[in-house]
Amino acid sequence: MLSSSVGSKGVNKSDDIKTVQQIINLRDDLRKVLPKLVVDGRFGAKTQAGIDQIQSNFMQKPDGRIDPYGTTIKKMWPIAYGKPTGLAVRGTDSYGAGHHGASRGHEFMTEPTTIQALGSK
Repeated sequence: MLSSSVGSKGVNKSDDIKTVQQIINLRDDLRKVLPKLVVDGRFGAKTQAGIDQIQSNFMQKPDGRIDPYGTTIKKMWPIAYGKPTGLAVRGTDSYGAGHHGASRGHEFMTEPTTIQALGSK
């Protein structure tokens, strides 16, 4: 979710820019007209072009800015801003898998002798 605006005359915080860049890269409809963006948190002409292209699909006069909870972000990322399932807001656990409430840590516990054997090299 965005904490502030991204784009023309936006606040343009690095983390928010990265989020927008990642969303733009995931949009198949934009792959035909725009190159893949480098997700670096820097706002530039390519990120602006992605915002403009998305807005041109539903705005007569695109403003070039994405506001938190505004129309553009809702159109770009409907799973998080529309009717969320809950899955979009879940993080990943330390093993790299999605975490949905059940602890996964216990399945990796082994007997102490096995742990000592692995660590004794």
